[in-house]
Amino acid sequence: MGIVVGSVLDAGLTIMYTRFYRFPVFGFQWNTAVVASALLISSAAAVAGRGPVRTPSACRRRGDAAGAAGRVSPTLIDRSGLGEFLPQAARMILRELERRPFKAALSCLGIFAGDRHLDPRQFHARLDQLHHRLQFRLSQRQD
Repeated sequence: MGIVVGSVLDAGLTIMYTRFYRFPVFGFQWNTAVVASALLISSAAAVAGRGPVRTPSACRRRGDAAGAAGRVSPTLIDRSGLGEFLPQAARMILRELERRPFKAALSCLGIFAGDRHLDPRQFHARLDQLHHRLQFRLSQRQD
């Protein structure tokens, strides 16, 4: 349903931009790779999310048990004695990084991707590239 509604809205937006800016050639096209990847990712998320949905909501909100899976052992920071010189918040962050490095790496990747997406300098650079491509490759092709 999202693909159908998104394509209708995208086609309408394309028509609106074409009329307002009077582009000579500016049409809506389906990209099958994008549609296929969206279907694949949403299906995988739906299948992966079925397990947590089955558990009661109070159990989902509860944190992990302290001794679950043997994760209570002292970390490298605690064993080296450097933990005494760090504030409590820094020790908590370093313990989490050591115990769940993959989750921490995915969090860093998500923050980086969000920052790159919202960076205003990159937005204007991409906008300039789009403008030059539309102006000199699509509309002024007389050279």
